[in-house]
Amino acid sequence: AWLSRLEGLGAQVRLRTRWTGWDGAALALEGPEGPSTLAADAVVLACGGASWPRLGSDGGWAALVGPVTPLAPDNCGFLVDWSPDFAARWAGQPLKGAAFGDGGLKGEAVITATGIEGGAIYALSGALRAALAQGAATLRIDLKPDLSAGRLAARLAAGRPGLSLAN
Repeated sequence: AWLSRLEGLGAQVRLRTRWTGWDGAALALEGPEGPSTLAADAVVLACGGASWPRLGSDGGWAALVGPVTPLAPDNCGFLVDWSPDFAARWAGQPLKGAAFGDGGLKGEAVITATGIEGGAIYALSGALRAALAQGAATLRIDLKPDLSAGRLAARLAAGRPGLSLAN
């Protein structure tokens, strides 16, 4: 809806187009039809990062604009040094309806053989990456955020009906 609104206001959205620099006061572009220039009153550059070079997101634009904050991964999973037993048992296991971080973010993630990833992890990736840059990061995961500690302890103590050593 917002793209239609922008186009209705006269904005042009150029997909599959690489900004290669300036040609005087105009933008130099490289698109499916070849090189071109574009003069505009205002420009919003949504160039992407450097995570998908084969699709064009190689970060090459950063050299064209001057100093930028160094490009770093975001919306990414994280490596975790699981024990071999933990990785063998839990790799591929989804964490659904869990609370992540300070408990304010409910979502989903997946334990992998080498770490953890998923929507909730991607949402926290900037903060986790910043903590790792300072030395270490701790990710708190509440697997049953809607249960109080007391109710959870009672449920664990009660066990499951019908559960025996035979099954």
